[in-house]
Amino acid sequence: MRLIVIVAFVSAVLLAWPQAAWARVYGLSPRIVIIDPGHGGRDSGAVYGGVGEATVNVAVGRALADELQSAGISAVLTRKGAAGVLPPGTHYAVRPREEMRERVRRARLYHFDAFLSLHCNAWAGGGARGAQAFVDPAALASSGRLGASLSEAFREGLPHARPLSRKINHLVLKSLQDRTVVTVEMGFLSDGNERANLTSPSYHRRLARVITMGLARYFSDVDGREASTRPLLE
Repeated sequence: MRLIVIVAFVSAVLLAWPQAAWARVYGLSPRIVIIDPGHGGRDSGAVYGGVGEATVNVAVGRALADELQSAGISAVLTRKGAAGVLPPGTHYAVRPREEMRERVRRARLYHFDAFLSLHCNAWAGGGARGAQAFVDPAALASSGRLGASLSEAFREGLPHARPLSRKINHLVLKSLQDRTVVTVEMGFLSDGNERANLTSPSYHRRLARVITMGLARYFSDVDGREASTRPLLE
């Protein structure tokens, strides 16, 4: 009887463990991705043809979160609706910078494996098209590998894809230099055809599938490189 009680107690404890604990026991690598749809609230981002960047960013962010969850990857959104991440009463003079700091603070609540900042591009001169990944010049090598993996996925799955760039000055990326973090510019609102795509739910799902493919390849590469040193049990 005593043995049965002990077994039942141990089983209950194990079932109460979070997924990450089970993964550590079996030497697996659960993945958490922070999705940060840029702008929001009074900060609409770029606006072309009546389309605000902030609206596109959060729509794609939600589609990406669904796609990642379907692939077995945990996804956390810094914002899920039209509002920004700060209370509405925050003084607008400091809001953009404080918004970015709050996004960083929220991200650091998690032991995340990748952070994606989602944005739409714009070019007043016209003629610019295509999705593109950006990595801070001082970023970790892992950020560069993820950026390269996403860029490869863009070339395979999206029209007019642009090469990986390290020419970016973004407070969020700089504040998370010690982690794996990439900015994704999903297309140009200044281009009429891309703007039409970026307002289409079916294209949002396409972007989500392509980004998920890039993330999955990156994580597979990490697993392969870590396999020789990862223990079966901790």
